[in-house]
Amino acid sequence: MKAAIIAGGLGKRLRPLTEDRPKPLIEV
Repeated sequence: MKAAIIAGGLGKRLRPLTEDRPKPLIEV
């Protein structure tokens, strides 16, 4: 993993990626 997104909220803008995992675990 090269970067982590540290953010709160529901992550609606990242919806395809955040369906099955929380935002801090998304690979960028």
